[in-house]
Amino acid sequence: MKNTSHEIISLVRDKAAAKGIKALFFLHEENSSLMRLRDSAVSMNTSEHLTRLDIKVFGEKNIGHILAMGNIADEDYVEGLLYKAAERAKVNSGMTKLPALPVIEKSIEIERQFDTELAELDSIRKADFYKKVMEKTGTQYSYSGSWSSGSVKLFATSTANTNSLMQKLTDQSCNLVLQHPKKYWELKQIQNSWKFSALSPEKMAKDFLNILPIYEKNEGVRLENGRYRVLFGPQALGTLVELVVSSGFTANLYEEKQSWTSKFKKGDRILPENISIIDDPSEAYVFGRDFDDCGILRTAFPLIENGKLGNIAYKFQEAAYYQKQPTGHDKAIDAVMKPGKDTKDPLEAMKSYDKVLYVPFLHYPGIPNLSKGLFTASTRFNAMLWENGKFVAPIFSSRITDTLENIFGNISKMSSESVMANMSTTYAKREPIGISIPSYIISDNVNITDSAVSF
Repeated sequence: MKNTSHEIISLVRDKAAAKGIKALFFLHEENSSLMRLRDSAVSMNTSEHLTRLDIKVFGEKNIGHILAMGNIADEDYVEGLLYKAAERAKVNSGMTKLPALPVIEKSIEIERQFDTELAELDSIRKADFYKKVMEKTGTQYSYSGSWSSGSVKLFATSTANTNSLMQKLTDQSCNLVLQHPKKYWELKQIQNSWKFSALSPEKMAKDFLNILPIYEKNEGVRLENGRYRVLFGPQALGTLVELVVSSGFTANLYEEKQSWTSKFKKGDRILPENISIIDDPSEAYVFGRDFDDCGILRTAFPLIENGKLGNIAYKFQEAAYYQKQPTGHDKAIDAVMKPGKDTKDPLEAMKSYDKVLYVPFLHYPGIPNLSKGLFTASTRFNAMLWENGKFVAPIFSSRITDTLENIFGNISKMSSESVMANMSTTYAKREPIGISIPSYIISDNVNITDSAVSF
């Protein structure tokens, strides 16, 4: 019987250990499927199986690293890669301190977020899903979108012992954009989950139909520059939390005094006490990775605790450089923003105010000033003006330019319901990233710096 890829790697690991080679092996196998729609028809439908093997050899002067793509056919293939990495480890890196070889304390196999139905999902079922949504919402509109789905198998082991880690995950993100053929406004809906059964074409159609009358019956509004009360929906809030984490809690930015958190030390108050963000792979609304690409187990890791600075994430080689312990972050952070105590219904929440900007998506976000946590993004999809207890008009594309500290420092309402925002990309290796966030926040005093005269 032909050995599986992880069995072959384990055999090579044992040979390397017998020769005194210190090596870490990390395997990433993915099955990915991507469907795109344009002009209400399937414009692209692809699937691929990709295998990546990452080997690090720990020498006296350097870490020799090699990354290879291709099926793990036999031991000779893996041994050849190992010896190439070993040669690279002989080159002096100039590092004053090399990180130690990771030790995997016990063998673990994890499949808690693996759905066979999703892993084997046929493209015909995707097309049928989209067809149902379009028929229920209205075929007079033009539709575009994308649906990325797939599975990953991760395997890590080192020559420190014979233990290994393995995890299987599935994920998907189903996006659909509705465009008016003459007025050119666009509406967008997203559904995410690690289970296929969690998606519903009926719900997606209903969500479109709830918004359509506001856009069909009212002209767009151009906002004046200034400060506004804004309700950020789940995908917009997911974008904001991702910006908070990436700009404030990575070691290189923090240590080099480039992040907005660099002026603080652990335990300092950086935001109000109603803000807590942790990295926790066990949460239901993230695509949880229980170990990183270096085989380091991951558990709950507080970043912000009741408004106070918690921990900074150190990748493996960053930890060696800054003489810290690696924190299991040679992969994306599984961010979890703790929910609030207010109603889960955003419409009910807005009834307390005369005027609110409803912003469910942020388009093309960026951070022009890291040290100030200054970000900018536009509203684009589904943005609407709420006045005197109801939506009165869609909003033309408007630009928000503000600091993260101001957005999260002026929250007047926060949903008690947690949901997922999918922040995965389809342009690199399959690395599902889900952020668990309250289903909305209402932030006062948000800065609108520019507004278009169209959608």
